[in-house]
Amino acid sequence: MNRKKLDQLIAEALKQKHGPPIAILDLDGTLFDVTHRTVEIMHRFLKNPEIKAQYPTEFELLANLKYEGYLYSVERTLNSIGIDRYSEHSASFLMAAEEFWFRHFFTDELLAYDQAFPGAASCVNMLDRMGVRIIYLSGRDIPNMHKGTVASLGKFGFPTTGD
Repeated sequence: MNRKKLDQLIAEALKQKHGPPIAILDLDGTLFDVTHRTVEIMHRFLKNPEIKAQYPTEFELLANLKYEGYLYSVERTLNSIGIDRYSEHSASFLMAAEEFWFRHFFTDELLAYDQAFPGAASCVNMLDRMGVRIIYLSGRDIPNMHKGTVASLGKFGFPTTGD
């Protein structure tokens, strides 16, 4: 039995017993690696000459951080390289970095830096072919991130029904 036939049999069995199954999938951190977006934002943050002048030590630590060193949040990332809220100077840098990140992370423009996790699109497409109703659930907002989200889903081959 080929894979396509097996997928069809599974889909039919699911529908007969319970109706069409539903898969609810988060985008950020589940289907998309958003670390690339954060790296780009931090690189832009470091292009401000005032940051380099006011925080030379913190600037160098962050400037030398590689992709692999980034964690889920800006605070955890900076904490991991020795920048924390326990000294007023470091805390001021951390707050400035977080504020800059927040202003830029939730924008259509920077969604272009996200990368789909390997195998994510093929997995979601397999579910779609099996008749599973795909629902993308996200904290992304429509006014600031709708166009970029739809573009990213299409770019990486995720099934969509348009908007």
